[in-house]
Amino acid sequence: MLKRKVRLKGAERQMSLREALIRKLRDVALSGDQRALALQRRIMDEAGANQTEHYDPAEIKARVLDGFRNMGVKIIDSEGRVV
Repeated sequence: MLKRKVRLKGAERQMSLREALIRKLRDVALSGDQRALALQRRIMDEAGANQTEHYDPAEIKARVLDGFRNMGVKIIDSEGRVV
């Protein structure tokens, strides 16, 4: 579902729902919403994205997915299996 393409108001190109949600969270956090800012920090911390000494995209992806699982989000792969 998160791979489904959507178009934001005023946007010229389509993007995945995942990207649209992350962009919206970023915009709300930048507007000063403390809950959005805290959620964004939590996602980044759990993904290890704030660590500068090592950058492995596969490891970051795994950490982000683990973070979502820890928050109770069900992750479904492209074939419909819960992962």
